[in-house]
Amino acid sequence: MKSEEFFQKIGKALKNASNYFKFKFKKIFSKDYQEEEHYKLSLKVYRQHKKLEKELKKIEESLEKTHELTSQIKDDISKIILEVEWVVILLGRQMARIDDVEAYMKDNLGSDWNQLKNSWQECKEGEISRGEFTKLALKKLGKIFLSIFVTTS
Repeated sequence: MKSEEFFQKIGKALKNASNYFKFKFKKIFSKDYQEEEHYKLSLKVYRQHKKLEKELKKIEESLEKTHELTSQIKDDISKIILEVEWVVILLGRQMARIDDVEAYMKDNLGSDWNQLKNSWQECKEGEISRGEFTKLALKKLGKIFLSIFVTTS
């Protein structure tokens, strides 16, 4: 191949490349191309928006379920508090039937009495009510305390 042919081919290639880039730049800066790209971008944003909407819907549903459960728990706690109050009244009545409650508790609780000794002293001195003592005893000993006054099955 002669150098003249070589330069002609290079010149032709450069011209073709130049025409190609002119065409590309025209296409890129054309209104239709920009509108198409804008449409593609808008479509992408729309899809992301829909995806986020779905996620937000899931979060919303989770929040609603959490709210329902919280309400149920609140209701259950209220019922438990009422039941504890009823148990305190019941135990108060049972304790009132016993002449020496302290000796009765010492005999029936054994070493567990040590956990209640200070609270019972506060009750005898009037620092806390018998109901408060009963609540403390139930917290500390639970069924053990309850069972010495009430038969549980």
